[in-house]
Amino acid sequence: MPVRVAVIDDYQNLASAMSEWSSLYNSEVTFFNQSFLNEKEKALKLFPYDVIVTIRERSSFPSALINQLTNLKLIAGTGRRQNHVDLEAAKARGVVVTGTHIGGGEPSLNTDSGNSTAELTWGLILDLARKITWENNALHKGVWQSSISENLAGKTLGIMGLGRIGSKIANFGNAFGMDVISWGPTLTNNRAARSKAKLVTWDELFENSDFLSIHVLLSSLSKSWVGAREFSLMKPSAYIINTARSGIVDSEALVDALETRRIAGGAFDVFDNEPIDLHHPLLMLDNVIATPHLGYASRETLQEFLKQAIESVKSWLAGKPVNVVN
Repeated sequence: MPVRVAVIDDYQNLASAMSEWSSLYNSEVTFFNQSFLNEKEKALKLFPYDVIVTIRERSSFPSALINQLTNLKLIAGTGRRQNHVDLEAAKARGVVVTGTHIGGGEPSLNTDSGNSTAELTWGLILDLARKITWENNALHKGVWQSSISENLAGKTLGIMGLGRIGSKIANFGNAFGMDVISWGPTLTNNRAARSKAKLVTWDELFENSDFLSIHVLLSSLSKSWVGAREFSLMKPSAYIINTARSGIVDSEALVDALETRRIAGGAFDVFDNEPIDLHHPLLMLDNVIATPHLGYASRETLQEFLKQAIESVKSWLAGKPVNVVN
């Protein structure tokens, strides 16, 4: 009997053409291009499958769902971490969970999701500064030069987390003539200096940043790190950018700071629930740029993710799973 493989959350309908799914011997592959309406529908539609290939963290797999999917044996994830999966529950059920580039070599420059996320982040910062989205929208309505923009040179770029992606943002900031400051839970003066950044305290990060970009991991420690107190420290002219994880910022405090113009605006690629509800308060605000989690979603990165996911399935079929995260 063939192994049944589900490739889920293929919103752009690209996965089937991006990789050699036919190389999966004795397998039947089905692609799901729409998000599931709810957990009940997800459980019903995925119940028959032995293998589920996930495209990043678009759908969650909590313990209750994993326990309902009694045919499931492998979740082949894409990306380094699989935060959308209850790994302990999967392990208890005997479900193997794999990722990509876990314990292996580094990806090439054009396929590294860190590069694609950093590029998007910088695009959002440029957009906020030069009002590109607003001016484009105004021009389509026949309005010429509706706002005033500002230069990045001479402004202060604050980076929360100077790791793989944060260090790339620091390089961009330096290239644009910005003063780069950073804070991280384990960041040292020497590491900051390697990225030509100044190590500052938590409060100084918020007080001094003109553009504050978030690049820390979401964990039980970092959840809701940025709240009402932090927004109260920021300049009224400051912007916040989050392409990491939404849970790092308290949602209610964020909406309040933007609605009351406590800060000038923000740009966001990640949300508590994805796809985001069309009536979400952030989408109602005229000082917000919102993108649908595009950080990793470049053609090159998705191709590499799916290529490695297929290799994970092949290795599991051969009885030698690789890149196991649970």
